[in-house]
Parts: sequence; C-alpha cells; structure tokens
Amino acid sequence: MATAIFSLGLSFGFLFLLAALRFQQIPVFMASVAAGFLLWVGFGLFGDWSTAKHEVQSLAAAGFITGIGYLIGRRPGAIKIAWIALNWSLLGFSLLAIIMFWTAGSPDSMQTGISFDGRLTAGFGSANTAASLFGVAALLAGSRALMRLSDSKLGRLSRTDRIYHFVQAEYANLMLFVLAGSCLLLTESRAGIFIGAVCVTALLSLELIRLSRKGIVRFIRRKRFWIPIGVGLAFVIGLAITGIINPYNQEPLLNNAQSRLLMYDTYLTLWLERPLFGHGLGSFNALNDAQTTLDNAAVLVPMGAAHNNLLQWLVQQGLVGTLLMFMICGLIYVPIVRALRLPASLPRHFLRMAFAVTVLIFGHGLVDYALEIPSVMWTYSYIIGLAAGFATIVRAPQSMADE
Repeated sequence: MATAIFSLGLSFGFLFLLAALRFQQIPVFMASVAAGFLLWVGFGLFGDWSTAKHEVQSLAAAGFITGIGYLIGRRPGAIKIAWIALNWSLLGFSLLAIIMFWTAGSPDSMQTGISFDGRLTAGFGSANTAASLFGVAALLAGSRALMRLSDSKLGRLSRTDRIYHFVQAEYANLMLFVLAGSCLLLTESRAGIFIGAVCVTALLSLELIRLSRKGIVRFIRRKRFWIPIGVGLAFVIGLAITGIINPYNQEPLLNNAQSRLLMYDTYLTLWLERPLFGHGLGSFNALNDAQTTLDNAAVLVPMGAAHNNLLQWLVQQGLVGTLLMFMICGLIYVPIVRALRLPASLPRHFLRMAFAVTVLIFGHGLVDYALEIPSVMWTYSYIIGLAAGFATIVRAPQSMADE
C-alpha cells in the first residue's frame, strides 16, 4: 500500500512538471524507456500481477522520479538547490540513525528484550542496505565539499583564512560526511565500507590532481599528504574485511563467502531453468522456498532476496528483462558521458559523484540487495535523473557564458 501511494504521488508530480513545462522537454530516451516499460507490462512479461505488483509499482515509481530529477536538472541553478536539499535530508536521516543505534544498544533496551547485534540498520532491518544509503550520502557530501576547493576566493586567502572560509561555507556537508561515514562504519558492511572508501578516495584524488594541474594546490606532490591517505584507506579496508570493530557479530569472511556461494549456486540453477524470460517479478520468495532443503536451510530460509541484484534479475526476468534494464541505464548515462567528455569544469563534481554512486550501488549490489529496496532505488533514480538532466545543459568552453 505504501509503495502504491508513493508511486501514485510520484506519477502526479511528474505529470505536473511536464504540464508546467508545456510538454516541451521530453527527451527521446525518456519516451523510449516509458514505451519499453509499458510494452513489457502490457505483454505480461513481468509475471503474475498478484505477486509482481509491488515490484512493478516500485519500478514505475523509479521511472517517474528519474523523470522528475531530469526535468529539475535541466533548470539552471536548480541543481544546486536539489543537491543541498538531498544533503540536508540525508543529514537528518543520519542523525536519526545514530540516535536509534545509540538507544538500541542501551541497557534499557536490553532489558526490554530488543534484539541488537551491534550493527546499525537505520530501520531497514538490514545493515547492508543501510550501508548503501550512507555510502551515497557520504559521496554526495564529499563531492559538494570538493566543489568548494575550486572556489576562486580560496586562492586569494591565507592558509588559515582558507580553512576558515571552507569550513564556514561547507559546515553542513562536512557534518553529513562525518555522520554518514560514521554510520557506514557502524553498519559493519564489508562491501559497503570497502567500495565506499574506494569511491571517496577516487573522487578526492581526481579533484586534487585537477587542482594541482591548475596550480591552485601544490601539496599533493608531497609524500606527507599521500602517505596518510594511503594508510587511512588501508585501515578502513582492513576494518571492512576483518569486521573487527563489531564485538557482537564477527562472522569470519570465509564463512560468509561460502554461504553466499551456496546461495548463488542455487539461484544460478533457477535462472538456467528459464534463461530467457525468467520466472517473473515477485516470484523469488516462492522459488526460494521450493529450493530449501535440510542441507541449505540455514542459508536460504532467512533470505528475502538473492543478495545479488544481477542474479535476482536473471532469475525473475531472464536475460531479456536484464538486458532491457541495462539498456535503460545506458540511455540515462549517454548525456552524462557526453558532458564529462567536454573540457568544461563546471559539471564534473556532480556528474563524477553520480558515477561514483552508480559504482557503489551496483558494486555493492553484487553481494547484497539494497537496490531492491524502494527508498534506496528511488534515491539513486533521483540522483541519476538530476545528473542526466544537468548534463544536457552543459556547454563547450566556447559558450561558457551559457553555463
């Protein structure tokens, strides 16, 4: 019911924006995606409606919110407001998650019999799902703060004044980065922490190298700068792999990997039964129950998803449906790639962040199922919609005034 209500609201919002713009900004890719989705649903290729309706509604809502983001992103100046609004929303969510985590581990909650394994779940019921969203929040905040380093005002200030100006201008994003990063560590998600740390480091390195080439910063050639970054990244990766910061749950990595491989082997067999069109959306739980035996019950019984988005799509929609989904993503990223190839510097922070978010979401999705959760899926859809819309208004250097 909640998904249906949100889907309906998002559809009205999308249609309202289209009407406000007099239906003049409907891109070819958006119309193609909508037509493909309607054709897919019309032929019943998604599966039985009684079991598939939740996922169909979630996917339709993702399409609407991508369209909303696209239309907003095409408006000059709107991307800044949208970016700030996203960061403030995730800042509030991260703060609430910290409070929930603190109270869940308190002596009072222990006395009431509340189950607590030491991992921050933020109300998702899955620490790994929460890790994906906190990783996205850290990337949003980090890329916004990095954009401030390109501010021409910083080059005219002393070192002390630069730090003061930077912190004063970006206090909210720095707070979000620290809070979201802390929440990410507290989720104890090995893959989430590892991929998130790599993405943040990559964005930081790319931006600092760019600024160094322009002569704005000169310290990145010094070993005393890169060595702490390398040591810090190695430390975070070590925490992610070993899981030593969680005293409640320290399942060895090897045992966890063996469980996942058993799951993947089971679901790969299911896909090969109907490789082209799959078993239909909403069919996973019934298929999972049918494959459960005494030998694999400990692994399969708690599962509500395949812990691998690619494999779950293959099981439910087969090769045809999976390729359709990748085609949709490819169409969305065409304008983003085209804009990044331009030498203009303006769009790179947000567009690079969108790519980093994609790497995080899909990379983590190979060992988890966060993209199956509507709130995570819709957040990601909105971000790439904004990026695709913003990419269409980026201009080549000869027309920088238009930016």
